[in-house]
Amino acid sequence: SRISSEIKLHREKLEKFLLILSKIEFENSLTASYFQSDKDTDIETFRKDYRQNCYLFHEAQAIANLYLPEISKAMQKVYGEMNMYWGHQEAVIRANKNSNKESRQHHLNNVTNSVITINDEVDSIRNQIIIKAEKLSEVISKKHVFAETT
Repeated sequence: SRISSEIKLHREKLEKFLLILSKIEFENSLTASYFQSDKDTDIETFRKDYRQNCYLFHEAQAIANLYLPEISKAMQKVYGEMNMYWGHQEAVIRANKNSNKESRQHHLNNVTNSVITINDEVDSIRNQIIIKAEKLSEVISKKHVFAETT
């Protein structure tokens, strides 16, 4: 039926959104920062990775705008902190190349603050998606019960 198809599509979009959100969370994590902080990290490669991360975010934002408009504000907060993370992370890389420990520590503290904010927002978004998925599951269960009784 049309409703079943819409529910299926909605669940597929939620699944895709969650996978993208997890990737965004990892790409803006302390683990990623550690990997990127090597003195041999090429700034152009780093910036290319940043752009890819933005494209991925924009895909998630499109899904959110169409299927989860209630989380758009939280997504904008994540995007703002992502930009802060990548800016400070580039400064960490540059400080490493110049062996400037004071600058490195300052920017690494800012990276850490961005990671904490991103994690908090992503957890909140993820919880809202789980609630939405549970509601979709309830609709599917009720539909199956209704179909069996008719």
